[in-house]
Amino acid sequence: MKNNPLRGLYFLSKDLFTKDAEYLDVTDPEAKNIYELRNNLEHKYCKIHWFKQDMSGDELRFDTLAYSVTEEYFSKKTYKLLRYVREAVIYLSLSIHVEETKLHENNGVVMPLLLFNYDE
Repeated sequence: MKNNPLRGLYFLSKDLFTKDAEYLDVTDPEAKNIYELRNNLEHKYCKIHWFKQDMSGDELRFDTLAYSVTEEYFSKKTYKLLRYVREAVIYLSLSIHVEETKLHENNGVVMPLLLFNYDE
């Protein structure tokens, strides 16, 4: 397909975390950490601590069953993931624009959909 935003969306999906050997050298280094955090939040048990302390220090707060992270670590990874989501929405809207432009050139009659400008 001649739709570059869809290609960007595909490579964004590869950038998040992939096990393909050909993409491991170019993926984001933080992607594996985000993948592990998401997997533990969704399928396992995750503790978010409000304080910074050695993870081996207090056995009441840190256990072997939980995936323990600090609040600062969690907020940084969440912000990074939100940036990925924003990028994916931009790629998706641009790819729809490219396809609608192709339809307009081929068919001649397409109802316009106006998008408004928003401050970031």
